[in-house]
Order: sequence, then C-alpha cells, then structure tokens
Amino acid sequence: MRRSQVRTLSPSFLHLRQRPARDQRPATCPQADGSPVQQPGRDLFHDTLRGGSPPSRLLVDHRSPCYRTGDPLPGEAPVSTAESTWSFQDLHHLGLTVSDIERSIHFYRDLLGMELIGRRPSVTAGYVGQQTGYDGVELNVASFRISPDCRQTMEVVQYMNHAGEPAATGTNRAGNSHLCLLVDDLLAAVDDLSAAGVSFKSDPVEITAGPNKGGRVIYMHDPDGYTLEMFQPPVDAAQEESA
Repeated sequence: MRRSQVRTLSPSFLHLRQRPARDQRPATCPQADGSPVQQPGRDLFHDTLRGGSPPSRLLVDHRSPCYRTGDPLPGEAPVSTAESTWSFQDLHHLGLTVSDIERSIHFYRDLLGMELIGRRPSVTAGYVGQQTGYDGVELNVASFRISPDCRQTMEVVQYMNHAGEPAATGTNRAGNSHLCLLVDDLLAAVDDLSAAGVSFKSDPVEITAGPNKGGRVIYMHDPDGYTLEMFQPPVDAAQEESA
C-alpha cells in the first residue's frame, strides 16, 4: 500500500502513534494461569493486505486477563440447569444477510483476510422455506473462517428471491448487532484498510476507562453498512516493562 493513500490522522489521536516499534512490543499475553500465549508478529488484516499469510493462531486467549469484559457481579449465582434436559453447547456461526454476495466475499476474504471455506450458490431445499418463513426461497451462501484457530464460522447470505429492504444500521437501534474482531495493531490495520477504501465511523479511539482501559477500538462498516468493531486489548504494565 502506498502511504500517500492513507488518510490524514486527526490531531485528537496523533498521540496514539507514539508506540514502541513492533519488534520492541511484547509478543506474549499471559493466560489465566500466568503462562504466556504467543502472538503472531502481524495481524490478520494487514498481513493479508500486503500479500502475507494469515496468522497461525488467534491473537489473544479469551481466558487471559488481556481479554476483559467487566468485573464479576457480586452475589450473582448462575441459574441452575441441573434439572434441564438440554443445554447450549457453543456458538456455532454468525450469519449476515447481504445484498450482493460477490461484493461481500471480496470484502471479507480479499480485504479482511478471512478464509472462504464454503460456497452454496443455490440453496432451495424445502426445509429452508420452512425455517425462514419464505415459501420457495432461494439463498446464495458463503461461509468464512475468521482465523485458523477460530471454531465458530461466519456466513453471508443473499436472498435471490423474497429479498427485503435494507435494514437501518444505526448502533443505537434496538435489534441491531455488531461483530467484534481482535487485532494486535489497530492503528496499522486502520491505515491499510483505509487505503483499501474501507469506511470507518470514527478515528481510532483510545479506551480511557473500564476493564479494557488502555486498549484501542474502532467501528467500521462492511459493504451493506453492517457494523464491525476492531478491538486491540490493553497491554499490561508488566509486559511493557519486560519488552
């Protein structure tokens, strides 16, 4: 990517550029037991944009202190399911309805670097009409793996008939959602994706409060306006000193 293509950074977050060089930053993030988890030298986004290979593992262990969703709620015990005859096992996949599947494949595979793992260009089985509530529906489906070690997949679906109107995409609207992607260098990812024409809702934001204080975050949009969040976890002070 030519650096001249990268948009000018606003003064409000130029201080975020004052970060150690890549080879000086910590390469590990402790797991819950204190042992390190190796992180790759590059992230999924700009590795792929610059012609490299996707990373061999996830950037952050979700059990690690580096991945924090908030403080435990005092006195809150889980609801017992001991007498239930069923339980949820895992998150299987995320599904997005899109207006142009080829455009979405280009975005998620060629720009974000996700692996295209399956195509079903004409799904017309009768059960699909029952499932969706649209009799005689035909779907065009593409499935992606976000990273090599991610168990869950993402699928994009284009309705070839029974297509509806585009939904409002404001994150303040009830029923809306977003997908959050972990990244090891948010600023570099924003540079590369901006140069590729990806639309962002803001400049990169430094998290100044809460369990992820010290991290970085930004919203971007896919071709249909769906909100994607990029999140770079904070680096613990002990890691910075050891770098």
